[in-house]
Amino acid sequence: MNHDAAVSSPARVLVVDDDFFTTKLLSYQLKQLGVERIDVCNSVSEALQFIHTTRCGYDLVFTDLRMPTADGVEFLRALADADYRGNIIVFSGEGDDLLAAAQRLAQGFGLTVVGALSKPVSLDELAQSFRAGDSLVDGVQSAQHCEYFGEDELRQALVNREFIVYYQPQVQLRQQRVCGVEALVRWRRASGELVAPADFIPQMEERGLISELTMQVLEQSFAAMGGWLGLDEGLSGEELMLSVNLSAASLDELELPDRIESLANRMSFPLDKLSLEVTESQLVSNSQYALDVLTRLRLKGVGLSIDDFGTGYSSLIQLDQLPFTELKVDRCFVNTASENRVGRAIVKSCVELSRQLELMTVAEGVETPSDFQYVRSVGCDVAQGYGIALPLPESEFLSWQRQWPEQYAALIRPDKGLESCLAG
Repeated sequence: MNHDAAVSSPARVLVVDDDFFTTKLLSYQLKQLGVERIDVCNSVSEALQFIHTTRCGYDLVFTDLRMPTADGVEFLRALADADYRGNIIVFSGEGDDLLAAAQRLAQGFGLTVVGALSKPVSLDELAQSFRAGDSLVDGVQSAQHCEYFGEDELRQALVNREFIVYYQPQVQLRQQRVCGVEALVRWRRASGELVAPADFIPQMEERGLISELTMQVLEQSFAAMGGWLGLDEGLSGEELMLSVNLSAASLDELELPDRIESLANRMSFPLDKLSLEVTESQLVSNSQYALDVLTRLRLKGVGLSIDDFGTGYSSLIQLDQLPFTELKVDRCFVNTASENRVGRAIVKSCVELSRQLELMTVAEGVETPSDFQYVRSVGCDVAQGYGIALPLPESEFLSWQRQWPEQYAALIRPDKGLESCLAG
């Protein structure tokens, strides 16, 4: 395998580990993958000094978990406090359970983890993590320090319609069929810079602009769906669904269901082909208004998906109280399912729960053939993730869709390690 051709290497990497042999081997492997600027620190305190002096200029940070004086968990916490915005790989000789726990902890801190690797790390694992880092922002380069955007600038961006939509395909696991897309917004500024959603959506929520952005996303997506279905490319209006994220800040706007219905009617888009995704943790502080808004949306035919299921604190309560039609299994469980017994148990339990409640189950974050094969084996209905397709511009979706049958055949090809994985 030509690793250099397969991945885009980070420009500057920091390795934090107190083991001399490990840092030497990892540095050699990184150079094989095209990384030229590698800094090595043997302690957390030294690493934090490097982070401070380089102004968080690292694209990727490796951290061991067990180190003297201060451990990897303390380092992760310090990175979050320093507002580090690059990618992270945690690696350790400890068990998979500790690696998975450290990964979830880092994600809880708001850090971007692209790998949790056991020592010794292989070159193939590094290359795969690099690919995850490339695709995690879907072609959008998020700034190392999140820029503060003024309210006037954000409002003008809405007026100028600078926000564009990318579409991540969703596929049925049992059939060779594309069944939907998730709409994901990006901001293409007047300068041409493409800004990641994490860098502007929270600020739009704070300024009360998020519902206007949602309406623009819906309008673009309705138009895109109409265009695809009108080109006779093998897509059926009865099959293709559209998923759009709905912000918690919109759940107290009682007029939102009527606005969405009015837009759909104007654009001749059937609301039973729309599913709105709500992250479960968003619902806790908005339960009464959320129940009003979401119930009225269901009455209008809109599907409702509980996103990132299992990562909040009241999942079962939300399923009982709100009229969901779909459950999305969070990527942090799907990514570990093929190799980790805890991840396998959680994914399987989510699928079984969905079946009992007559909900559609979507596995997000499917990145490898093993991920695809495992969620398929336990009866999950739909999958999406970088192993299937990156979010695509509207102009590229049909081209990808034509290639999907060949990719599907490759994904379901029996994997030598799968049977033992399932048996565990």
